[in-house]
Amino acid sequence: LIAEEINRGWPLGLMPHTEMSRLQQIGVPPKNCKVFYVVNSRNGEMYGDAGTDGVYGNNVDAMIIAEYFRLPTINGTDSFMPPGWNLNGYRYPDYKNKIDEYINKNN
Repeated sequence: LIAEEINRGWPLGLMPHTEMSRLQQIGVPPKNCKVFYVVNSRNGEMYGDAGTDGVYGNNVDAMIIAEYFRLPTINGTDSFMPPGWNLNGYRYPDYKNKIDEYINKNN
């Protein structure tokens, strides 16, 4: 069981110095910002293939940004998602509609 948890590489190829550089380029969120969502990811780069990127691209970035700025996000990924949460596919035209629908239903 312990051997199973050994990870010798950075997840998805993330490198700390690269991630810190990306975070510093974002700028400080506005003071009145209480929660955010991601509309773009990695300067157009993809996380692997289109399917993997659609699930993880914006959601992993949102979790990193949320941790760095200590600001909640409605994006993210986990084993269990809240009812009605379907905020994958940030590159698809219906993504903004899914965001708006989720915000309206959940305040």
